[in-house]
Parts: sequence; C-alpha cells; structure tokens
Amino acid sequence: MPLPTPPAKDAEPGSGPRRLPIFLLLDCSGSMRGGALDTARQTIRALLSRLREAPRGQAPLIVSLISYDSRAVQLNPLTPVEDFDPDAAGLADLCAVGTSALGDALRLVKDSMDRELERPGSPQGDLAPVLFLFTDGIPTDEEELKRQRRILASTSVYVLLDQASDLRKKYFEEILCGTGEARTSFLPFTLGADVMLEYVYAELRNLKDQKPIRRPRGYIQARGIVAR
Repeated sequence: MPLPTPPAKDAEPGSGPRRLPIFLLLDCSGSMRGGALDTARQTIRALLSRLREAPRGQAPLIVSLISYDSRAVQLNPLTPVEDFDPDAAGLADLCAVGTSALGDALRLVKDSMDRELERPGSPQGDLAPVLFLFTDGIPTDEEELKRQRRILASTSVYVLLDQASDLRKKYFEEILCGTGEARTSFLPFTLGADVMLEYVYAELRNLKDQKPIRRPRGYIQARGIVAR
C-alpha cells in the first residue's frame, strides 16, 4: 500500500498550535504469534478511540503507526487523531512473521520527524514526540538500532513488554537507555488504553508547562522493574 502524502507543514514555524506527535511502533515479528499481536491491535484501537475523545483544549494530537518485522513500514504519515482509521491504514491485515527490525522502525521515526514536524521540542515548534512500542521479542538488527537510538533522546518512550519477559526487559533497558538521555519507562504488555491515555495527558502537561512531569499512578522509571 503506498504511503499517503503527508500534510504540508505550516508556512511559518510557530504560526499554528503546537501539535503532540504520537508514534505507535508495533512489532509484527514471529514472536508475536498467537494472542500477542491481537492484544496489541485491540489496545491500539482502544487508545485511539480514547484519544479522539480528548478535550479540545489539549494540543492537537497527530498519530503515525509503524509496523516492523524483517523491515519496517510507516503505515500512515502523522495524521490528526480524529481522521486516523488504523484498520484502513492496514492494522487489521498485519500478521506475525519474520525477524524484528526495531532499528529500521526508529529510522522511520526519525525520517518522519524530519519530514513532517516543525522543530519538535522547541518553544516555537511542535511538541516532542511520544513513542509507544509494543513488542514481545528481541530486536535482530542491533547495529542499526545502536545507530538510530539517539532519536530516543528527543522523545518520551513507553515500552510495552510481555510481563513474563524479564530477560527482554533487561535487554531493552540496556539498548534503549544507552543514550543516557532517553526518557524511557517499561509497562505491562496488556496495559489498558485508559491508563495509556493518562500517560499521554501527563506528557501534555509536562511539555506544555515545562515542569517536571507528574507520572500517573503505577509509573516506573527507566531501569526499574516492569509494572505488574
């Protein structure tokens, strides 16, 4: 499916409202066979439904879905959440096959930020992105991941992992926190959409007010244990 043309940037940086970009990265490798991929799909649909109901006073939310197995694909450009249909973009057709090219997925995040955002994180530009990563496996393109992980220093990253996977959690702690600056937290794979929505609101409050973020109940800092 060809990627739709992304919306044009504002003619003048800072002339419009600051948008909050949300990237949904979905692992579709073979380790997601069974119920894992279906659970992730359901959570993504529910999260988007909640986001569409967000108060209009919040910053405009724009969303992009990126799937990855042996290679990564951006299923849609950053799109206003009220206009985004994940199943029309291809969510319903994804299947669990191949390896896990997370580094390639992060490359697409960087490309999208460069192409579609106005000076993310700056006072005159879009807000710094939030990244939700749904995964149940170890990335197989480690060298590419090490090259691309610096992009995480300019995002807030929420990794949703299999609850029973302590070894995977330890791996992600090491590979994702290797930037030294990444704001990364680890959450249960089956975390409900309502709780995820709280994290989005927390990011909005933090990024808008430039104050230390007040995390929702149950938040666990990077290098902590996975919430149970």
